Amino acid sequence: MPKTKKTVEKQTHEAKIPPYRMEEFDKLIEKLNRKCKRYGLAPITVEKGKVELELIEVPCNNPYEEIWNDTVRIRSGGVRTKQVKYEYVPVTVIFEELRIKGGWRVLGTVERTDTEYNVINGKVEDIGDYKKYDLSHCDHCNTRRYRRSVFIIENDKGKRQVVGRQCVKDYLGVSVAAAVFSCDLWKDIAKAFEDCEFDEGEFFGGNGPRQVKHHDLIELAILTVHILKENRWGFRGKKYWDEYCNWIPTSMEVRNLYAELNYNTRSKLTQEDKDEIFSTDNQKLAKKFLKEAQKEYPEKSLETLDNSFEYDFALILHCGYVMERKMGFFTGMFGWRVAKAMEHLKEKKHNPKDSEYVGEVGEKMKNVELTLKKTQTIDGYYGTSLMVVGYFGDTPNQFVTFFSGRDDFLFDGDMLKEKINASFTVKKHQDRGYGKQTMLTRLRLAK
Repeated sequence: MPKTKKTVEKQTHEAKIPPYRMEEFDKLIEKLNRKCKRYGLAPITVEKGKVELELIEVPCNNPYEEIWNDTVRIRSGGVRTKQVKYEYVPVTVIFEELRIKGGWRVLGTVERTDTEYNVINGKVEDIGDYKKYDLSHCDHCNTRRYRRSVFIIENDKGKRQVVGRQCVKDYLGVSVAAAVFSCDLWKDIAKAFEDCEFDEGEFFGGNGPRQVKHHDLIELAILTVHILKENRWGFRGKKYWDEYCNWIPTSMEVRNLYAELNYNTRSKLTQEDKDEIFSTDNQKLAKKFLKEAQKEYPEKSLETLDNSFEYDFALILHCGYVMERKMGFFTGMFGWRVAKAMEHLKEKKHNPKDSEYVGEVGEKMKNVELTLKKTQTIDGYYGTSLMVVGYFGDTPNQFVTFFSGRDDFLFDGDMLKEKINASFTVKKHQDRGYGKQTMLTRLRLAK
């Protein structure tokens, strides 16, 4: 067979890669390109499309989810599923397959043992056909001798030939290592896709090392609405509320309630508590606010949004689930909107500017109704004391007092009482920038 010159033919491979695995995929392609350079092959190129969403059906593990999620279905055998969308980037890999004149290409390497033939590199179909061939014969040098392994080549008409390893350099013009790499290139690229491509089972559960936790979007929206009906909106840094406040941000309240409902096997929540949380009113409000947010950020906006916060929020709204690491982010973006929209549902808050001083300094007052709002432990020079703040009855007039002794009359169990009738002495009047405040001392229950 006369010496021939090598040519190349472009091949393509397509797949869907989730954005969070794109960096891993790029590194695998870079690794293959270093080998391409080493063996004189053209570099692999990658073409990436725009982010797309695709509707899929996934297992539904929450036994109560059909209460609020209209997509939950009970399949044969009692299998419960729901519909969500997943985000992916369409990727096309273009690479050159080594060929020689006449359209011949390397299919793979076949190893012969005493009883069978095994493909150890590349891809050779119908390996059984080679039992009728004498693999000790090389179709290039036309010599016959014992050969433990040979290369199988094929032209574009499907004709195959056997080439001994020693003849590869002369026949293909490349080293044996380069020939093996070339015939394995398609497999290496497919492996890169396999490692990084979207896997429904792995994405929504399973035991793989890349298992990603996801939480139902509507459930988190309902919990946010439920909490904001009772509490004020709060979204501050953890250090701030840990050290300076006795309240926690809405995002943490939602996370804690979610864990109590889904993970705490010893939860103290009663069925009545759950019915209140997932009430029809809460469901309607949550879905209403979600639809308004989806209208603000339609699915097509994913193609144009360049602000990462808005992009991530829009993505969550249209996928139907929230990744574990994005739970606080979603509650922040969604909760702020809900809090603004629900202001009319809440009682009007006291304006500190409306507060006036009560009584005269040194005056003893008896049987006065006090509304208790919050407490906070204070570490001072003389030890630890409990600060209590609130209002005089239903007025906007503020009071503050401190306890270093017994304070159990302020609580029902662990809960601060809403109102008490008390006797006390007016210690002083003060204004520290939060409105006029009357400081009380010797506070006790009225007789």
